[in-house]
Amino acid sequence: MNLEEGTRVRATKRIVESDVEPDPEAEPCYPGWVHAEEGDEGEVAFVDPVTFVRDGETGEVDRLDKPSITVRFDQSGTATLVLDGEVEAIDHRE
Repeated sequence: MNLEEGTRVRATKRIVESDVEPDPEAEPCYPGWVHAEEGDEGEVAFVDPVTFVRDGETGEVDRLDKPSITVRFDQSGTATLVLDGEVEAIDHRE
């Protein structure tokens, strides 16, 4: 995923906080919160050149030499890190 800050994007799938089952009663940015449904649009808010991933069981942190992308979605108004394949750039000339 090669996106820059300010790029408009579209979710290619439902994006849920903590990658768990959606919870209609979840509060913003807590596990189960739906940041975006497939087709929702947003904007790349931040690009960090390195991604750090914490293992939920061991607590160990791994460094991945690829950027982490944060997107703020229009519909929910919340921002989250997105994974490869979860969003695609929008060409507004379509």
